[in-house]
Amino acid sequence: RIDAVVPLAAIPSPRQLSESETLAQNTLVSYLVLSEAARRGVARIVVASSLAAVGIAWADRDLSPLYLPVDEEHPILAVDSYGLSKVFTEQIAAFVTRRWSVPTVCLRLPFVGDGARLANRLEEIHANTADNRRELWGWIDTRDVASAVVAALTTDLTGHHVINIVAPDTVAYEPTEKLITVHYPSAERRGPLAEHASLYDTTRSRELLGFEARYGWREA
Repeated sequence: RIDAVVPLAAIPSPRQLSESETLAQNTLVSYLVLSEAARRGVARIVVASSLAAVGIAWADRDLSPLYLPVDEEHPILAVDSYGLSKVFTEQIAAFVTRRWSVPTVCLRLPFVGDGARLANRLEEIHANTADNRRELWGWIDTRDVASAVVAALTTDLTGHHVINIVAPDTVAYEPTEKLITVHYPSAERRGPLAEHASLYDTTRSRELLGFEARYGWREA
């Protein structure tokens, strides 16, 4: 018996292949792996989705979220094939749950890194904070992603779930309110945001998985 499947292998970002190949490979691989795992009686499937599913990160134009912080119910704005492939992957997971009653959890991830990878990313962003605006300055430490996967595998749940897995702060030095004022003034603000609070809502990850990120970059 296979206890669980955590598919992580796919095209990890756009522009590595053509738009059609990116969409075809990510979508077909997701369907083949998830459906076959379900057919074989797997007990749980945890999928690495992406916040690119919202559609802002890799768009060919500047888009604004309708409201902030962005939660899992935010309307899809995708105009790029990579973001669309993540939307389709989440829908495939929902299909697998409906068809085979296998619990599926799609973790929407931002930039993931630690050590030198994270340090290089921070250096780039701090040189020009605006360059990271389409990703809403979101990030998560690699070790926290591993913990989130474990939580998604072991928490007692049924059904299909899409969950933001994001650090509680941004990668920017500037206060969150300033980032919103400068870059997303038209977005509705749903509640106050602390000094460097993330622009992604992580309520669901805390309430459903009991997950909270432990690793930060500011102290380092």
